[in-house]
Amino acid sequence: MDEHLRGFLRDEIAPNWERLAAADRSQIAPALVHLLAAWLKENAVEALGAALGSSEDRVMGHASTARMHLMPPVTKHVTAADLLRDPQDGWWVVLTPACDLYEDLPSGGNREAKAEYVRLAKAVPLSEAPLIARWIEAGSPGKGSRERNAALEMFRDNNARYRILPMYLDIPDLLVDFEIVQSVPLAEVRSWTRLATLDSPFAEAMRTLHGHTVTRIGTPVVDFENIKQPLGLDGKGKATDQNWVPNPRTTTKDAKQS
Repeated sequence: MDEHLRGFLRDEIAPNWERLAAADRSQIAPALVHLLAAWLKENAVEALGAALGSSEDRVMGHASTARMHLMPPVTKHVTAADLLRDPQDGWWVVLTPACDLYEDLPSGGNREAKAEYVRLAKAVPLSEAPLIARWIEAGSPGKGSRERNAALEMFRDNNARYRILPMYLDIPDLLVDFEIVQSVPLAEVRSWTRLATLDSPFAEAMRTLHGHTVTRIGTPVVDFENIKQPLGLDGKGKATDQNWVPNPRTTTKDAKQS
């Protein structure tokens, strides 16, 4: 770590110091911290892993589960995308924006959290999820295709209801359900156990997905057969005219004649 810090200061900061130092003094420290964090993520992970004698067996292009979690949490207060355990050992993910939960430590200032209540989404160990249980109960492979497809839907990144958090250290594989939410007083949530915080961009993706779930607008299904047929996309043959351009006022019959 020391070697990478020296390299960062020597190769990235020193050549640009004159420009960086020209900024407002209050902006220099935040700029250095954010630059260092981004630089370490981009340049130091493999080298540090080699120094620790670790090797990562992963699919090319896929992030490791360690990339998703900040564990232990880096803030001293409850914040957005915190993974919590309540006194009954239930799992919850914080959905309230970080700006509404920010508060100074008693010794560091007098800023208080804006939120009185914390919005939470329920999470359960994946092995206890009803859709997984139905798939397991369906029996041998080849049976229960409906249950299997329903279970696989949970793994889609754009699933409107569920989000899966992979296992990391003592956190099991979890399934977050955006249809099971509750608001709990912040004063109460402060006493719960904070296991981890989702790192960026996973934290933002979690809140965005929840926002899509509660604000999406359903629309009637539109029939596009009159467009698909001339293009051969209806499964009945090839396109009749490679240069045909869909026109909303062109009927299927007219398109074929053209």
